[in-house]
Amino acid sequence: MADPDNPDDLQVVWEVPIAVGATWVGVEPSLPEPRPGAVYVISRVVAEHFPERADLVRLDDLVRDEHGEMVAAHSLACLHSMTRAD
Repeated sequence: MADPDNPDDLQVVWEVPIAVGATWVGVEPSLPEPRPGAVYVISRVVAEHFPERADLVRLDDLVRDEHGEMVAAHSLACLHSMTRAD
């Protein structure tokens, strides 16, 4: 976890295993039911499929290397908060 005011001062708070590499095309994504205190990091495509889910977040403000490969993200975004009518 990084403090935006001190980006070079990294501190490990906890580690979270992440499954990488699943691809769905033309298939209804199977997601776990919402749980209190849990968020799921998913792709923007999946987030757009479930705009009502406030527990789905995606990577935002991406950092890319000289080859255009994503190497980091500065933040997470929730599509639900962008589309919700208050």
